[in-house]
Amino acid sequence: MINLNKSLVGVAFITLLLILSFIFSDFIKQADENILTSKFRIRGESAPDSSVIILYLDNDDIRAIGGWPIKRNYYALVIKVLNELGAKVIGLDIALINPNVERPEYDDLLTNVVKSSGNVVLVGYFTSLTKDEPNLKSRLPEKTGYHTEEKVYFYTGEKLNLPFPKLLDAAGGIGHKNFYNFKVPVFIRSANKVFPAFSFELLRIFSGAEKSSVNISSTDTRLISESKIIQIPYEKDGTINVNYPGGVSTLNAIPLVEFLQAYSLQQKGGITDVDVNQVKNKIVIVGVIAEGMTDFVETPYTKQFPAVGIQAAIIANALNNDFLKIFPDYWDFIFVFAVGLFFIYLILKLNDLKGLLILLAFLVSYSILSYSVFIIFDYEIPVARMLFVQIFLTIGLLIYKHQVIKETVYKLESERSAIFKKLREREDKLIKLEKELQNAEQKNAAEQTAYLREEINKYKEGLRLLSSEAVDINVYNISDKPKLKPLNFENIIYTQSGPMNNVVEFVKKIADNDSAVLILGESGTGKELIARAIHRSSKRKEKPFIAVNCGALSETLLESELFGHEKGAFTGAVKDKPGRFELADGGTIFLDEVAETSEAFQVKLLRVLQEGELERVGGTETIRVNVRVVAATNQNLVSSSGSQKLRQDLYYRLGVFVINLPPLRDRKVDIPVLAEYLVNMEDPKMKISTNVVDVFSKYSWHGNIRELHSVIKRAVILAKSEGRDIIRSRDLPEEIKSLIENTGDIADQIIESLRNKKFSKSAISETAKELEGLNRGTVSEYLRGYCFKTFVEQDMNIESTITTIAGISEPDTIQRVRKKLLEFISNAVELVDNTKKPEENILVSKPKFKNLPQKYHYYLEKIITDYQK
Repeated sequence: MINLNKSLVGVAFITLLLILSFIFSDFIKQADENILTSKFRIRGESAPDSSVIILYLDNDDIRAIGGWPIKRNYYALVIKVLNELGAKVIGLDIALINPNVERPEYDDLLTNVVKSSGNVVLVGYFTSLTKDEPNLKSRLPEKTGYHTEEKVYFYTGEKLNLPFPKLLDAAGGIGHKNFYNFKVPVFIRSANKVFPAFSFELLRIFSGAEKSSVNISSTDTRLISESKIIQIPYEKDGTINVNYPGGVSTLNAIPLVEFLQAYSLQQKGGITDVDVNQVKNKIVIVGVIAEGMTDFVETPYTKQFPAVGIQAAIIANALNNDFLKIFPDYWDFIFVFAVGLFFIYLILKLNDLKGLLILLAFLVSYSILSYSVFIIFDYEIPVARMLFVQIFLTIGLLIYKHQVIKETVYKLESERSAIFKKLREREDKLIKLEKELQNAEQKNAAEQTAYLREEINKYKEGLRLLSSEAVDINVYNISDKPKLKPLNFENIIYTQSGPMNNVVEFVKKIADNDSAVLILGESGTGKELIARAIHRSSKRKEKPFIAVNCGALSETLLESELFGHEKGAFTGAVKDKPGRFELADGGTIFLDEVAETSEAFQVKLLRVLQEGELERVGGTETIRVNVRVVAATNQNLVSSSGSQKLRQDLYYRLGVFVINLPPLRDRKVDIPVLAEYLVNMEDPKMKISTNVVDVFSKYSWHGNIRELHSVIKRAVILAKSEGRDIIRSRDLPEEIKSLIENTGDIADQIIESLRNKKFSKSAISETAKELEGLNRGTVSEYLRGYCFKTFVEQDMNIESTITTIAGISEPDTIQRVRKKLLEFISNAVELVDNTKKPEENILVSKPKFKNLPQKYHYYLEKIITDYQK
């Protein structure tokens, strides 16, 4: 139990820290804003949203069409073209405040076009924003703004500038383009109404919502139409937390002059790179992005983001329902306090607690959680207050504990002593029971004999479990095993007697030349690690190493990523971009999952490999590059052809040197050194038990080293959460832990017995009789499952499977095992239909799983699935 006084000290301390965090709230908020900016940048930029298209005028365009201001008949032309192309909503992000006295006919033309369109939204702006109560004289015109019954605390606007009256009356909607401290207010108060943002009005017309169906509250507003409801959440002051997609490159922006030229060319039957029809049923914003004429705002990605881009981002957020949501301050205080209470309990309760390490583990986990929630749910969980409070709380309590609490007894040593004491007691008891059994058998006391045998079996099982637990406490020390001396080559951990030794020696031989390398191996075997080792061991090591996952990108995006693109090559290509091959010039490029690319793309890649030259997407200039290519795949490509495989000519070009990485299940000798290395990487003070290392060597590791690392990371966290510095079997996942619990289990006993009987005709019956409590069916099913397991582990090689199962090379035994194995496999696949999908064949073959022990189901599924190939 935790001493009450110590707990009260902890509660008082955390309360004080929370008060301090409130006093210095400006510092906390600034820290959270900086962290949020880093999250955006780590997350990276999103693809441009296709629902909003920006047609912009830059400085060159403005000069080309006669300078500023642009003639209003030009705007009328743009609106007319966009309506002909089927744009659903047109936003004119240009303040047309005063009528054109010199050319009133242009005003009339623009007004008539806007009125006949019915889908044009114009902008206005307030001269200033405040938090004061609105001036009663500052009233909105009758046709603008919205009435709201609810008391809202939005920003107040002063001196609203609107389009000239005739144009204002013709508009389908009108909204403001004001910012306040880099935030966008959805509504701004006036004396009698609230005035909407430009993006809000675009959304309203796009959704088909009537002004009367707009529902405004203090926390959100809803646009309600017959087909959809769009919800826009905001803070109490009415400002939106924009979920920025990225920098300027994420805007679906097209130069207006180029767009009109493309339209004109298309009307004449010509072909153009700009798809003007993409505006159909979209929101199109016409605006200016030009130095000295455009408002630029700072975002997490850039300090120069055009204001029109913010309006587009808000529209995209609303349509995709992915506005940034922020954890409320009051919940932050409550959660920090609750976590603080947990830390108080943890620090004051556990023995030999390393407070700073636990703090680090928690804060890293909490930061990862905050980042993950941000990525997955667009939800910002602030971390600054948590970091501030928990760091100082842990340090303070550790100092307090050091001063007032004496060193406690070592839990691990006492546990070990208790286990060995129980072992001795059970061994003594077992000896006595066996003596009693001998006496009972001599006296032919059947009832007593049966009872004693049952008791002896119970004690033997108890001894087995206790022995396993005792081993679980013993620390595995690799230094005691000189044959397992770990070797480290460029972070590749292996032993001299393991299969990776040959791989590493081969890498050393081929590293310092420029020939292509193809790495083959299952997922998680370390293909990128080998690629990096080749690069770091070569003469190119001072140059870039660029890794590209070909399987994660579409063909179009992959081509752009690898070869680069020119400005205007496609929608969103607002500037020239060098490809990964150019960035890797002089160094090494790693093409992971290269077999996932299409044949058409492989032809383009082949040219780069053969000629050392490429052309950017949309470009005509030939660019020469000097790059060493290292490729990788988890597919067997020796005889590959067709879809999702490498062309033969590309295979031969890439496979100058081929490296086959062995799966972890074939590196049993390396597993102890890998486990120790990964544990040390997670926590240098953490150790691992002998029992855990033994079971690691027995496990099949379908996820290879990546799975091993994941299991160890999990185990370290669980061990530390219990104040232990040793990983034990309880820290492992159930599927691995079961191997410990089943040590010496019935399957091993059955196979050993059958081997001793050389798999004779009567072997199954004799084994069932020998292993009391089993019948012939159970023994036969375990043998069937063991055959399936061995067959899969031997890569479905019949001969090696037979040898492994038989255990000896005696010809008669081999022949009996062969007959049994072929019978089992033939029966397993008899219902497989090659025209059906794997999951359908597994479903049809469900009767084959009946009575088969659960742990062998995976292997039977694997055989059924692979039989189709």
